Amino acid sequence: MIRAVLPIAHTHGDEQPEQEIRTLLTRLAAGRFQLAVIGQTSRGKTTLMNALLGEAYLPTGALPMTSVVTTVRHGTRARALVRSHAAALPMEVPVAEVARFVAREFGSCAQCELECAQED
Repeated sequence: MIRAVLPIAHTHGDEQPEQEIRTLLTRLAAGRFQLAVIGQTSRGKTTLMNALLGEAYLPTGALPMTSVVTTVRHGTRARALVRSHAAALPMEVPVAEVARFVAREFGSCAQCELECAQED
């Protein structure tokens, strides 16, 4: 769909949208892009992320669960890094313990950011 818009942008003669489309196509071809999932509380954002990942890495439930910014990156092995505002370096934790750092019910890391990654 994005590729189909390129001739339209070219026809209008405005180089900025055309260049932005080309940049986006290059990033998509490289398999690297950012997807922000935002919305109201308890509307299935985490369930959607788990579905896209193909595994339930992030905690879900009937009550609001995720309470910190969570970044997911691609790699060859699953791992989880917790970045705290109080610490200079991230701490690696077992993927099975991700809920302990992102779930609202635990409240153990109000000042944390979680990065779930598969190491390259």
